[in-house]
Amino acid sequence: MAALLAASLLFGLTGCELTSHLDKAVYQDAYAKLFVAPDGDDSNPGTWRQPFQTLEKARDTARSLRGGMTGYIQILLRGGTYVLDQTFALDERDAGKDGHQIIYASYDGEEAVLSGGRQVEGWELFDRDKGIYKAAFGRPIETRQLYVNGV
Repeated sequence: MAALLAASLLFGLTGCELTSHLDKAVYQDAYAKLFVAPDGDDSNPGTWRQPFQTLEKARDTARSLRGGMTGYIQILLRGGTYVLDQTFALDERDAGKDGHQIIYASYDGEEAVLSGGRQVEGWELFDRDKGIYKAAFGRPIETRQLYVNGV
């Protein structure tokens, strides 16, 4: 899974979620470690104590560090759900250089979830006999999946 995340990818908004764990051994010999957390702030420096909030900020920072790479650049996602409002794109600038990789991974022992899903609220009973509920979403959506309480 880690090799897949290190490659150039597009994370779309199809309602799917992506999780990843990376072996501790890959954390060694890092040129740079950037941290991201759902409650972070993109004006932070991207450290463990002051993480970025978005993948885009971490990606752009890694791109700026790429020129002097002497080891892996690790983008470590703290546990939680990262709701993506748009496609998160990685391209050739995110592939690393000089034999070193830019790696996206969950922080050791934590689970990071990238989600393009949207929360639908305001459910009301539509047909009691059939157990059918309805909710207004506010805009047209295309969906193939609906989860209720994680199911």
